[in-house]
Amino acid sequence: MDLSTWGLESNLLDSIAQWTFRLGGAVVFLVLAWWVGGRARHWSRTFLEKAKLDQTLVKFASNVLRWAILSASFIACLGLLGVNTGSYAAILGAAGLAIGLAFQNSLSNLAAGIMLLIFRPFKVGDALTVGDLSGIVDETDIMLTSINGFDGKRYIIPNHQLFTQKIANLSHYPYRRVEVILHIPYTNAQDTELTREVLSEVASSHSDPPQGSRNSVNLIDIKFGIAYWRVRIWHKFDRVSDERDGLLSDAHAKLAVANIQTQFAPNISLSIPN
Repeated sequence: MDLSTWGLESNLLDSIAQWTFRLGGAVVFLVLAWWVGGRARHWSRTFLEKAKLDQTLVKFASNVLRWAILSASFIACLGLLGVNTGSYAAILGAAGLAIGLAFQNSLSNLAAGIMLLIFRPFKVGDALTVGDLSGIVDETDIMLTSINGFDGKRYIIPNHQLFTQKIANLSHYPYRRVEVILHIPYTNAQDTELTREVLSEVASSHSDPPQGSRNSVNLIDIKFGIAYWRVRIWHKFDRVSDERDGLLSDAHAKLAVANIQTQFAPNISLSIPN
């Protein structure tokens, strides 16, 4: 065997040994990274659960951490194998920009979902009013929130819309204020005092005000011979509808007994206690 052939074989063996060493090191590095990623996901999930964050956010954040570790490890392995990762990084950056522009609405929903899960302005089971929609929150995740409307319909709302709109959480506080407006023909001051007495009695029988709040019966206006009476009572949220109906019925009946005619223009108003 001449020296040139021996030199080629020696270089070939050196290259095979070098690549075998690099490939073996890359495999070991990836296995180690897989293990580290799994442990990091477990540790982060335990930490976030102790912080009492929403489970959806806990799972999302822990998985993002794991895949970030795996992605960084994969790029490091490419460099270990001699691949120029600088060009790939530029390609990935351009691809990321293009994907971000194409899916900007989805990314805004994602960001809004994360913020909603962190600040938690509502939770599953809460009654909400969002714009002209009212209902019970059935499910919320990173991208979408499902609300079962009081009209029997199910609404799927992108989180970006929820995050940018005014949200009224109707069930955050246990008590609500009910307001009813009555139109009663005005005759004289004596009938006015009798009306106030009857309405105050009815309001007391249908209220359960929280500490620091009280019922009110007010004559708010008199126009064209009609007195406008506003009755406000407080009650627990789950009894608001029943007590409002009972208030209207009893007010009508007891005013009729007192020979006072009524015209109703009911309106419900929900407020938080002072």
